[in-house]
Amino acid sequence: MVSEPATKTPIIKDHDGRINGRFIAWLLSSGLSPNTSIIGDRGSQSTPLLQATCNLRVEAVCQLLEAGADPNLVGVDQKAPALMALVSLNSLCESEKLKLVDIAKRLLSAGASLHENDDQESILMQSIKYGHLGLLKTLLQHGANVLHRIPSKPDQVEPYHGHHSVMWYAVQSSEEAEAMETICTLIHHAKLTWPSSSTSDFVTMDVVMATAAYGYDHIFEMLYSICPGIVKLEHNGFPALHAATRARQTETCRLLLRLGALVDGPVHPDLPPPPLFIAWFNDDADTAALLYQSGANKSQRYATYLAQNNWCKTSDFSYYLLLNKWEKILWEETAHFDASWQAYKIHVISGQVEVTGRWASLAQQGKKVPPRSFFRNVRSKNIEALRQALRARVDPNWIRKGITVLHDSMIPREYVEEGFWLITEKKICKKMATVLLDAGAILTGGEAQRAILLDDWDFARLILRQQTSMSETTQSPPYMSLLEAAVLADRAYTLFSVLSYTGERYDAGALCTSVLLQATGEDDCDVEHLLSIRPQHTTPSPLEGLAIGIAALYDDWELLELLLDKIQTPALARLPNEPDARSSYGLSLYNPETLKHRLEAALKNSFRSAISFWRSVDQGSLDGSPLVMALWSPTSLSRLLKHGYRPDKLTISAAVIQENTDVIKQLAELDLQNTSHPFVEGPVSLAVEKEMPNIVRVLLDAGYDVNESNYCVTYGRTPLQSAVERKNLALIDLLLDAGARVNEPAAKDRGATALQVAASNGRLGLVKHLVDRGADINAPGAMKSGRTALETAAENGGIDVIQYLLSNGAQTTGKQGQLQYLRAYKYAVEEGRLAAADLLKSHRRWTAEDEALWSRLEKMSKSSCSELESNEEGSPGELQHPDNDGVSAASAAGTELANELEELEIMTKNPLDFWSP
Repeated sequence: MVSEPATKTPIIKDHDGRINGRFIAWLLSSGLSPNTSIIGDRGSQSTPLLQATCNLRVEAVCQLLEAGADPNLVGVDQKAPALMALVSLNSLCESEKLKLVDIAKRLLSAGASLHENDDQESILMQSIKYGHLGLLKTLLQHGANVLHRIPSKPDQVEPYHGHHSVMWYAVQSSEEAEAMETICTLIHHAKLTWPSSSTSDFVTMDVVMATAAYGYDHIFEMLYSICPGIVKLEHNGFPALHAATRARQTETCRLLLRLGALVDGPVHPDLPPPPLFIAWFNDDADTAALLYQSGANKSQRYATYLAQNNWCKTSDFSYYLLLNKWEKILWEETAHFDASWQAYKIHVISGQVEVTGRWASLAQQGKKVPPRSFFRNVRSKNIEALRQALRARVDPNWIRKGITVLHDSMIPREYVEEGFWLITEKKICKKMATVLLDAGAILTGGEAQRAILLDDWDFARLILRQQTSMSETTQSPPYMSLLEAAVLADRAYTLFSVLSYTGERYDAGALCTSVLLQATGEDDCDVEHLLSIRPQHTTPSPLEGLAIGIAALYDDWELLELLLDKIQTPALARLPNEPDARSSYGLSLYNPETLKHRLEAALKNSFRSAISFWRSVDQGSLDGSPLVMALWSPTSLSRLLKHGYRPDKLTISAAVIQENTDVIKQLAELDLQNTSHPFVEGPVSLAVEKEMPNIVRVLLDAGYDVNESNYCVTYGRTPLQSAVERKNLALIDLLLDAGARVNEPAAKDRGATALQVAASNGRLGLVKHLVDRGADINAPGAMKSGRTALETAAENGGIDVIQYLLSNGAQTTGKQGQLQYLRAYKYAVEEGRLAAADLLKSHRRWTAEDEALWSRLEKMSKSSCSELESNEEGSPGELQHPDNDGVSAASAAGTELANELEELEIMTKNPLDFWSP
């Protein structure tokens, strides 16, 4: 059992603003946990270890670690644990740098994570990024993976690659001499770690590109001596010569050409243009001359690269590059380029400068006006350019990204929002739409709604006469109804004209829009009228439930009473939905300010899209109790409960997220509304996750399931799995005593059983406790990105946990056991957990089948490896290894393993932990 989390404590600081050593001594002597949350002078919450680390207090760090402080704990207002915060410090003097290395060693010895298990920068990457090269040797000694890579986004200097490696950070963050030294150190360490690999395997695309882009010629020559093929290595059609040309590195281009780079690069219409064109765009005369003298091809067929519009849609090279002084040259020297190139010039320049005269000139010469250019002029409301394009026989029904030119002509520009300019803009929109209709533009649905939003009912009625055969419900995309558009336009004449046209037909979407407008103070005359035409004895719709929820959210009691009086049967509400990283449903959305912002932003977008605001905020058609929108208004909540509304799973979970204890106690006593929310994390799990034991007891006493399933939730956990993840023994015991099952399966996407979570955290005592309670050591991992207990222990370097699992029945043979065993070894090797890899390798002798399977796994990524399935289900219990003559694998390996225990003990983070029960 552990004590409840300690009360937040204010930090005591010295006169220099640093954390006071007396505070640390008092904290530890008072019996409080060294992981107690403390409050800074600006109200931020942190941990003592994080504060001591950031202040470079070596003695305080030692005291806290010896007292059991968790080096991987993140403060409430911090985004990084102690070691990551440490390496991000900069502008340090020499004495401070020595302290930084000393503290880093102590944190690593205490088990600080190297952060190599996700797509974020590892500790090794950050230490190089912030110039802490003195820390490099220490990190490598503690198993840092020099080949770790993370996804990257193209930038202005290097728009060519998809991953960043550790060596890329050396190039990007240092001067050439320093970068050379760091790269040589990393390559040397990689050769020692993976002696069977070729040195050329360590030279990756991102390093080659960065070296060329930064003009580090000596480094490039060194890499070339290792791997001569790097001069022709390319990614998506961008070799090193493109990178050097893009970055205006003329001398590097000269070096690359001398080493054998192709002066025109890969030749294919879907690939980027040759380096010579890039030099022209950059106005780089020196590089262009070098490439031309080296034989670059400037013939007409290369110009078609640009005209075909393939690479330019996604390339980093922006349109503005043609608007400099090269524009004049390109226009005057048209003899060097074919008609498609001329068309491309118009395509690029249109919408940026006045081009009506040029359009006419080219059209008279028979040049084709590109549709994309036509679209840009419609969007910029250039009506003369539109007429010129139509005379040049451009298709008036051209569609781009699902939007017709006609629709786009009826959308006012975003920056024109109100007053005289908006009135003028709407008139221009109508004129452009009329020109297109006269030219043969076809109605596809939604045009009448857009006309209503332009405050022109006569134009809308004209359109309606032409689309009488088109149903509102069959339009694609599903535009708002005519009545909803009239409500949004906020014109009494238009509203009553539409009601007359539709025969006073009631529309729940229009009611919902009207309620939101009135609640936000935009309108106050339509709700009552719409309710008056609502058919009696009608089953309430989810949109009416949303309308009630909106009135409750804005705490408009008069509006709420009006709705409840007319819509008396409790209804579910069509609720906003927003996925997040923690689960497939964004529970953090359900606080008043976020909800209001989402609704109002969606309403504003409706003016442009002609799509109902409730469709914009509804990404998953999730229907739930309107009570979730009333949790922060006691008055609204009370009124809804009085009218028979009941909470559902979403409502209780949202209340837990907001730590609204009084509301949770009030709602937990009521029967739950039966709604299907498989992607919403359950309230008991959330209460455990937030470490609120009192709320957990309230929910369990009210009959909530201690084993509630979160199988469909990304990173889903049952309450017990969440408690194990939080390392909270008090909650673990509470849940087990309440009947929590230790073998509940892992959630589908990145879930884990309770034992797998404990093994991942390296908590041997907790692993033993769960196994004693019947936890299945060989339980399968999650369907997506899952790990068995042995696999996750190996991946995280938990030597003591690995040894315990192997000694207590973890399968290593048979189809399923063999796959688990070799995957565990793969993960240990991949993460640089050398001691764990050695322990697994020595556990039993490898067979020819092992070697064959390993040859496959060794070449796979971790994600592919985790998805590999065995063709045969493993048998429970300990299997016999074919080479052990009937002796169990664990027994056969015992003698050999005993000789290595002393060495393994030294390699653990704490030798006492290795031997302790």
